[in-house]
Amino acid sequence: MCDLLSVPDPRIIMVALEGLENILKIEPESDSYASEIDNNGGVEKIEKLQEHNMPEIANKATNIIEKHFGGTDEDFEIQSNNAAPINPQNPFGFAPPPQGFHF
Repeated sequence: MCDLLSVPDPRIIMVALEGLENILKIEPESDSYASEIDNNGGVEKIEKLQEHNMPEIANKATNIIEKHFGGTDEDFEIQSNNAAPINPQNPFGFAPPPQGFHF
């Protein structure tokens, strides 16, 4: 499915993004699916799609990166222009891993 992210047909790209997003929703606490996508070059392709000329594809790619792969500083700058309200209890919009942080 990751290979479909680089085809020229935007409809196929959108279906592939939706499919990957659905796969990632199956077990949000588990990173096994996310690791498989990353190992198959999917994360790099999704990151590139954030700059796609179709806003639907760019937005879907950005949402996937933010929700399932942690996002980047560049993504934050793009999103901060949208002035979405910030939850003071969770200003970064993500939860700690279920096993907690180990330093």
